Amino acid sequence: MKDETVIAVVAYMNLKGWTRISFERLTSNVPACKSYQQLAEMVANNPTIFRTAQISGGLEGLALLETNQEELQVSEISDAPPAPAPVALTPMENLQQLIRRAADADVSGSSLNYAQAAVAVATAMQLANIS
Repeated sequence: MKDETVIAVVAYMNLKGWTRISFERLTSNVPACKSYQQLAEMVANNPTIFRTAQISGGLEGLALLETNQEELQVSEISDAPPAPAPVALTPMENLQQLIRRAADADVSGSSLNYAQAAVAVATAMQLANIS
């Protein structure tokens, strides 16, 4: 099993669609990344996944190795079982899920959030053929 820092870094990079990242950004945005030294050790201990890289502006960072960019997924480097395949929802289940998301949305006075919630409910109603 790879350590949680490797998993967190690969997951963050995959989420953003990046192949290179600065240590500065990692320590600011990924809680598992505590220091530049920790990240440098992680790169050194995982030479089949990462290499050191100089990011624009002269920042110290890392890059996913080219051979791993497409094939490396977090599920491949963790001991966790693969996620189950998504189950197709019925139109009514889809509606219920979208209504729950709209109800849980942060609507602290932002008209945009209210509009997003209204659009989600209207879309769900159309999908469920409810008028």
